[in-house]
Amino acid sequence: MSTAILDQLPDGVASYEAVRHNGFITDFKLVYANALFQELMPADCQLAANEQMLTGDADKTARWQPIADHCKEVVETGQTVNYSLSDSLFPSTNLRISPITDGVLITIRDTPQPAPDGQLQWITNVLNASLGNIFVYEAIRDENGVIQDFYIRFANEKAVQDVKTYMGKEAIGNTLLDIYPQSREMGQFNHCVRVIETGEPFRLEIYYPKPQVWYDTSITKLNDGCIVTGMEITARKRSELRLKEQNELQHRMVFELRQSNENLRQFAQVASHDLQEPLRKIQTFGDILQNQFEDNLADGERDMIRRIQRSAKRMQMLIKDLLAYSQLASQRDPFEPVALNDVIRDVLSDLEIAVSEKNATVQVSHLPTILGSPSRLRQLFQNLIANSLKFKKANQSPVIQFAARLAAANELPATLHNQTTSSFWLISVTDNGLGFEEKYKDRIFHPFQRLHDTSAFSGTGIGLAICQRVAESHGGAIDVSSQPNVGSTFKVFLPVYQDKA
Repeated sequence: MSTAILDQLPDGVASYEAVRHNGFITDFKLVYANALFQELMPADCQLAANEQMLTGDADKTARWQPIADHCKEVVETGQTVNYSLSDSLFPSTNLRISPITDGVLITIRDTPQPAPDGQLQWITNVLNASLGNIFVYEAIRDENGVIQDFYIRFANEKAVQDVKTYMGKEAIGNTLLDIYPQSREMGQFNHCVRVIETGEPFRLEIYYPKPQVWYDTSITKLNDGCIVTGMEITARKRSELRLKEQNELQHRMVFELRQSNENLRQFAQVASHDLQEPLRKIQTFGDILQNQFEDNLADGERDMIRRIQRSAKRMQMLIKDLLAYSQLASQRDPFEPVALNDVIRDVLSDLEIAVSEKNATVQVSHLPTILGSPSRLRQLFQNLIANSLKFKKANQSPVIQFAARLAAANELPATLHNQTTSSFWLISVTDNGLGFEEKYKDRIFHPFQRLHDTSAFSGTGIGLAICQRVAESHGGAIDVSSQPNVGSTFKVFLPVYQDKA
């Protein structure tokens, strides 16, 4: 290849041949170097053709030694080497050594390093672009070497602006205690001292009460000082505080609910004992008056006694139903697989007389087995059947039909819409009774709410509330559809029991 062509290359190029002794490489001699290579070489280190790297004075040999070592490595491994030789033979160039025959080809390119001022400006621009605050503190020590304060040697633009906005002072040229005297009691000062003394970085959250801002702060040792970086996290901390307040409110509400349930349990105990005792005395004395003194009483007096007895009986029913309703919240039986057909059979056995008196027909299809409390489920379906028997048409025998199928997603009540992981049975209880306007359907599941005349229909108005509470305690719900003088269909939604046996 013509040397004129090599002289036109944008890189300095030189070829060296290995010098061997007893087969071992001991040096390299210059075979050819183009003009740019010679130009980039320091004058006191240039080699003439066939001159070896490691000959000449000791200083020159020492400067060439690293190059010779790398050349030997390239010849022996056949692998090209790329590296920068700063503060060496080529102080401002990148060097590439490639294997050729029994020697190497060295290519160098002039890559001037940025001037120190330019490099500092580049670093400053990077720091100023940061979204966080960056400070460089230098320790101020007394004659005993104890750190008394920190001189602020550097602060990026964000830090300068925040100090000016929140503290009303200039950062550069001041000390930490000048800007924020409370930093000792806030802990930042002591943490900076500890980092300088131990060399271990530290991270903490600092709250500044006056501007009401939080910073996620990191402290790292730098010479006899430290670098302090802070990222404002005020929005995040306020969200965390709001969440904490909500959790505390929720815990307080749960506590109050538990307290309310405990009060209800205690009331149930009073209702089952203390209230019933005077009620039994009223009933007893009423019976004595009616049985032993009836002949001596006027018609109006007999009527008053009958009214007393009816009121006492109604009060007894209210206490009994209220006790049953409260126990649903305060007592929980362990769940077990329950065959609903068996539950309905037991309920019909208990209601046998009432069913017979009403000349009612109860049709029960195949019902599923669910996971639940047998006694609670018996309460639910007994109340539904009793409700259908009670609100029958005067001239028509009651017909009550039970059916079950899997519920479609669009059939589920609103309270179950978020139960995407569960499937539900829809157990329907349909009657041909009086029915009611559906606009009142939410009322009938509240305690003591009744749609029909209390003088015409006995009861306390708690039965359907018990049904709702039982369904909900089993992870389900209850709904109803109805038409006046046509009948009602109560729809009980209960989770599908997955038998893992």
